[in-house]
Amino acid sequence: MGKNFPFATIVFACGSIIWFMYMMFVYGTTTNSKILYLNGAIYGAEFTIVEWWRLITPLFVHIGLDHLLSNMLLLITVGRVLETLIGSFKFTMLYLLSGVAGNLAVVFYDPNTITAGASSALFGVLGLLATHAIFKISPYITYFGKSSFGIIIINLIYTFVVPGISVAGHIGGFIAGIILGLFITEKNSVK
Repeated sequence: MGKNFPFATIVFACGSIIWFMYMMFVYGTTTNSKILYLNGAIYGAEFTIVEWWRLITPLFVHIGLDHLLSNMLLLITVGRVLETLIGSFKFTMLYLLSGVAGNLAVVFYDPNTITAGASSALFGVLGLLATHAIFKISPYITYFGKSSFGIIIINLIYTFVVPGISVAGHIGGFIAGIILGLFITEKNSVK
């Protein structure tokens, strides 16, 4: 493994794929609300701080194959490149903190919906790219952010147009990514 190996991206993708396969093997479905909740999805109306781990586990639970594939495609294409630019530790923090922020947004703003998927974390990645594209914080991330702007816009539109999407989760993750983008720079760069 080289210095720029996207270790975290691969771990997050493999974790999601393995958990999806486990759910299919054991339960035969990944779309039943009770099974989703049993396997780590978050339901805001039932959330208590005792189950703090439910702020993280939904990042690995996906509702159907199309949900898994679309999130893993975005993670592997965009996440892989960003991780090589900022390093595995910063990428892991961005991914997890954005995911937690998105899931907290679900608890407070959409509590009556069962929510799962890596998209809150992925919207954090997009939020960081948008911040760098607009404010030109780090040269390579700024370039990558500008070249990804179409992906950012399409995903934001998709959030509001397609039924069944967790708007609170996406926007919560996106806002977290915007804020973290002000502080996360490329490896070996000084602010």
